[in-house]
Amino acid sequence: MIMSDAKGRLVLQNEAAERIWAGSATAESVSEWGRYRAFHPDGRPFEGADWAMARCLERQEVVEAEEFHIQRFDGSLGWLVGSSAPLLGEAGELLGAVSIFVDVTELKQVEADNRRRALEINDDVVQGVTAARIALEVDRPDDARESLAEALAAARKIVNDLLGGGPLPAGTLRRSDPADPA
Repeated sequence: MIMSDAKGRLVLQNEAAERIWAGSATAESVSEWGRYRAFHPDGRPFEGADWAMARCLERQEVVEAEEFHIQRFDGSLGWLVGSSAPLLGEAGELLGAVSIFVDVTELKQVEADNRRRALEINDDVVQGVTAARIALEVDRPDDARESLAEALAAARKIVNDLLGGGPLPAGTLRRSDPADPA
C-alpha cells in the first residue's frame, strides 16, 4: 500500500510495498513518479500521470484493479495487480489517494510455463495424428497405429498435467457422470 497527498507527494508506504518494490519510494509530486518504472502493454514506459494513483488524483475516482509490468528498484522485473482510490475529507475535498497492489510475478511465470508446455504437448498430439493420417494414406496401418498411440500418450500427458496428480494408466481416462460421487 502506498498513500499520497493531493499533489502526489508520497507520504506513506507499508513494509509490503517496500518488499514488492525492493526499496522505498519518495516523490514530491506526480511529475516525479515517472522515475518509477512500469510499462504499458505495448512496452512504452509509464510517465508520472500514467500511474493508477495519478489518474485517481486527477479524476477523484476509483481506478479499478489493473495489471502492469514493473522494474523494481533493484532492477528485477515483476508484475503487479493494483487499484487506487481517492481520500476525501468530510466536505468532499481531495486529501490524497491510496494505492493497493499485489505482486503476481510468480503467477505470471506459472502461466507462461503452462502456456509453453501446452503448446509443446499440442504439437506432439498434432504431429502424431498427422503421421497416422499420412501412414493410412500410404497403406501402412502398423505405422498409423504407432502414431496414434503416441498421440494418445501425449493427450494423456496433457490430462495428467492438468489434473496435477500422478500418471493415469492407459484406458483409465473415462468421462464420469457428475451426479455419480464414485
